[in-house]
Order: sequence, then structure tokens, then C-alpha cells
Amino acid sequence: MLLVGILCAQDRPDWEIPVVSKRVGTAIDIPEQEYYQVFDNIEGFLSANFVHRDSTFQARIRTANGWLKRNYSARQFYDLGLSIDLLGDIDPIVLARLKGAPNFERVMDTLQQLPVDVSMTLYLADNGHVKGRYAGLDGHHFMLKKKRSRSAARVSIGKVTRLKYRDPPIADIVGDTRIFAVTSALGMGGALGLSLLAGVDGFNARAGYFFMGGLVGLALAPFPVRQVRLLRGELHQLNFNSGDLEKVRTYLFIEYGEL
Repeated sequence: MLLVGILCAQDRPDWEIPVVSKRVGTAIDIPEQEYYQVFDNIEGFLSANFVHRDSTFQARIRTANGWLKRNYSARQFYDLGLSIDLLGDIDPIVLARLKGAPNFERVMDTLQQLPVDVSMTLYLADNGHVKGRYAGLDGHHFMLKKKRSRSAARVSIGKVTRLKYRDPPIADIVGDTRIFAVTSALGMGGALGLSLLAGVDGFNARAGYFFMGGLVGLALAPFPVRQVRLLRGELHQLNFNSGDLEKVRTYLFIEYGEL
């Protein structure tokens, strides 16, 4: 946060960076804003820094929708610092809750129990989605392997609103045998119809078509068998609690600079 303030001040060399209060320093982050309520009516607050020149103080506030600026007189600025000092330091337990650490740990505990190597779809906050084979967690990222790709896609937990996955494919000898029989029969029926359309005469010639159609049907059977096996796996869905997810995003922003 201090770096943001320094960069802001460098835009105007004649501006200096004041300390609002020894309890927060020169910058206000999300937990400090939630606890001390330094700024009113700020939606999507992310961070803020103060700069000043002469008797003019300015708050440069970063939000999810862009930057805001607010000007304060010297009296108003010092009153802000006094209100922070009167509330005192943030209790470590309260600070962890404001940062969203308990919510983050709760979500992580749930995600650690997800099975790997299953087909998964992640639905994102921006209404997009990512599909792939779940390869586990890398820090605070989902790892999804895509077809024909050696690398895995990394998706931040804070961007995911819900996910769906199926259990691994389930083999069923009787059911798979029926699929082989059906595809073989369809192949033989199609080949026989083709021979009739082509005007093939003679039992032996038609029998050859019939036999080859059956072989083609058997050769193609593994494709529907695989799809049916996938559909036999139970479909699971996990929805993230909106309150927990918002705290997870806060935690990720503070700890890693991510939304």
C-alpha cells in the first residue's frame, strides 16, 4: 500500500505523504477501512493513500471501479486520525476475520477434499467458465488440464462462484456389451441398406457388406461406450457462499494483490 502512495506522490513532486495515524500509517487497506470506517459510502473499496501540500490533504482511493479523490482540510484530516486513535489497535482475531482468513481457510478445507483427475467446469464471476480435468490446487489456484495441452490452466479461487464435476467413468460389463451389440447391429443394417442402394446382387456380395458393416460398428463402439461411462458418474455441484467468497477475495487481494 505504501508503494501506491509513493507513486501517487511522485506524480506531483510538491505533494507529501502524511501519516494518518500511527495505527494505520500512510495507507488504509480493506480491514482498516472495515474496522475504522475512515471513508463513508465507498463501494468496492480496495485501498487508499493520503497526500498533502500546504493545508490541503487529499485521499486517493482505489476501488473495484477505478480511482476516487477526496479533499480534506487540515482540521478534517487530523479529526480522521483522532477517530482512528480513539478506536485503538485492531485485535489480531478481529483483524483475521476482517481480512477473511477464516473464510479462506474454510473454503480451502472444502476444496482439498475434491477428487483429482475428474472432468470439472469452473463458473467465474464474470459469467465465463473454464473446463478441463482437475489436477488439484496450486496455492490458491485451481489447476485444470485441457485436452491436447501439456500445461494446465490456473484459475484463482477468488474468481470462481461455483463448480461442477463428475465422478470418474464407471464400467458396466453388461451395459457396455449392449452398446457393442447395438453399434454392430447398426453397422450391419447400414451396410445392408448401402448394398441395396448400390444394387449389389448375390448373397455372397451382400454378406460381405453385412460382415464389414458389423466390423465397422464394433470398431466405433468404444466412443459411445466412453461417453456412457462418463455419464454413469454422479454429477456434483459446489456453490460458494457469496459472503464467504467476498471475504476470500478480500483475503487474496490483501495477501497476493488479486481480486
